[in-house]
Parts: sequence; C-alpha cells; structure tokens
Amino acid sequence: MKRIYLIAAVLFFSCSHFDTRSNQKKAEELATHYLDSALKGQGDYKAFTFGKVDSLWDTTTKSKRQIGWTIYASYQGNDAYGAYEVHKVILKIDSGFSRVLSVSDYRP
Repeated sequence: MKRIYLIAAVLFFSCSHFDTRSNQKKAEELATHYLDSALKGQGDYKAFTFGKVDSLWDTTTKSKRQIGWTIYASYQGNDAYGAYEVHKVILKIDSGFSRVLSVSDYRP
C-alpha cells in the first residue's frame, strides 16, 4: 500500500507544471503585456527597457511582509499632447506574478 502512495505521489509531482522562468523574466513579460494593452490607441510607441525586479514590502503593519514586486520600465511614445517623448513608470506586481496592481510615473 505504501508503494502505491509513493508511486502516485511521484507521478503527481512529475506531471505537474513547474514554471522555470526567473522572477525578472516573469515581471518583464507581465509588464510588457500590460503596457501593450494599456497603450493601444495612443499612437506609436517603441520598445520597453526594464530595470531589475525588486521586492514590494508592506510597511503599514508592525511586521514587515512582502506583498509583491516592483519593476521600472521606460518606453518612447506620444504624450497627451501628441509629443513624442520618453516615459518612465514603476509597475507594482502581485506576489504571484499574475497581475499588475498599479502603475505610477517614475520620479527619482
């Protein structure tokens, strides 16, 4: 009986999907997909440049906990007045790399 459970466990874990992409690659792909969909209809824009993915921490509670990730992105495109310029944004991503939580302008 133990062998059956062992074989079932091995089969289950060998058949499950493992995501081997790095956190950087996951964040870049999610950010690219989000920005592509958000920038449709706003004119031409050129390739994205990304910074390194970094942890997003919740500092509102006494215990510090990670709530997601942040990544810096820049791209060239039209602004609200139609002028072509470089845009710099920070994207906040949830901890499972499944959705973008918010986007804000980058101000150093």
